[in-house]
Amino acid sequence: MKPSDWIALLAAVIALSSLAVHMLLRRADKREAKHTSIITALQGDKAAVGYEAYRIGRDGWPPNPPERAQRREALCLAFIFERSDRTSAMVHSAMRRYPDAHHAELEKTLHHLYVIFEEAQELDVDFDLHRGWQRLAMLARMLKVPHIAEAATQRLSAWPSQRRAREDQASRSS
Repeated sequence: MKPSDWIALLAAVIALSSLAVHMLLRRADKREAKHTSIITALQGDKAAVGYEAYRIGRDGWPPNPPERAQRREALCLAFIFERSDRTSAMVHSAMRRYPDAHHAELEKTLHHLYVIFEEAQELDVDFDLHRGWQRLAMLARMLKVPHIAEAATQRLSAWPSQRRAREDQASRSS
């Protein structure tokens, strides 16, 4: 082979390599865009939450741990914040299909949410966390995490007396 043939061959290999890298990057970008759009949709649109929960309930959870964690957390938050019983039923369906081998991940997420509510309730601010405690207790019962369900229920039952005590203290200091 002449040197010009080697140069042409090398140019063809570089062009094919460049094309392959471009296609791999494009595929990764599309996958990331899809994942981002799902997470964005789960942050406020109850129809999107319901659909994603339905899809997970039908097809199962993603095997990729970071993707599974983001969807788990988004659906747990959607359950706590969303008042639609239809959406809650879809979230419950998805959560029932959560892999048993990863149940500790669910407990960790619920515990984290419990700690957030607990810290907020301990602040000297008049947060109304009644519905949040109620939904967290319900979610923990559904997911068979009894210690979180019981703790949230205790916080829920103590909530009116704690709020009344703060109101009494505020009126005394006036």
